[in-house]
Amino acid sequence: MEVFGYIFSIIILVLFSGGLFWGLVIIIVPAKRNLVFTKPLSPEFKKILRLHFPYYRKLTRFQQKDFEKRLNYFISGKQFIAKKMTQVTDEMKVLIGACAVQLTFGFEPLKLTHFKKIILYPSRYYSRFTRKKHSGEVNPNGMIIYSWEDFKKGYKVPNDGRNVGLHEMAHALRLEDAIPDDEYAFMDDECLARWHRVCMKEMKEVRNGKNNFLRKYAARDAEEFFAVCIENFFEKPFEFKEEVPEVYEALCNLLRQDLTAARLRKKNS
Repeated sequence: MEVFGYIFSIIILVLFSGGLFWGLVIIIVPAKRNLVFTKPLSPEFKKILRLHFPYYRKLTRFQQKDFEKRLNYFISGKQFIAKKMTQVTDEMKVLIGACAVQLTFGFEPLKLTHFKKIILYPSRYYSRFTRKKHSGEVNPNGMIIYSWEDFKKGYKVPNDGRNVGLHEMAHALRLEDAIPDDEYAFMDDECLARWHRVCMKEMKEVRNGKNNFLRKYAARDAEEFFAVCIENFFEKPFEFKEEVPEVYEALCNLLRQDLTAARLRKKNS
């Protein structure tokens, strides 16, 4: 997995578990947000990551440390609110925060500051905003909302291209980039322009049945296309790259991550 982060220039090897691959990782851009004073992640939180978050387990130890700091940074800026259940557990906070860090790991550390509240229901819920039942949604007024049952399902089945956590976080990412605040316009303009061109072209292919890799919902509009692509980018990267290489490459450049980076043997083998 290739990750373009914002710490300092370094070349390292990444071991992917499950017999996948060793990937070359290049981190090349100077830090803009200093995480030096971010408190260490608690042992309990680390245990949750190791047990339940495959993306974290696939990182090098150096990257895991960076991931942990980013996770604390993200969680510290959020109010977690339980709806129709007694409380938001540490597991819920850690895994939802980890979902955000997974998506933004190629950028400088992000809190998605516009979104102050994360609201959790035990299962599918009725939204007063859309007047429909949902598994998750992003409210432009600064809320990210999930059905915990559906969020967990997205990570329990890691390779079906369906992950409501990543899907909704992708919507939040796009809004955060567009709303003037402390984290405004962190996506590269040239990469965004290329993404838009590729997106418009491929949406037509999906509508016309010429693209069977992405589900039909991707053709609804540009934002849903982005969110569906994010799901597949993290869950089916090799298939994505093979089936729709132009879209995959554009998304790699936009997110500054590549989960199909050069397959290498262990350094000491």
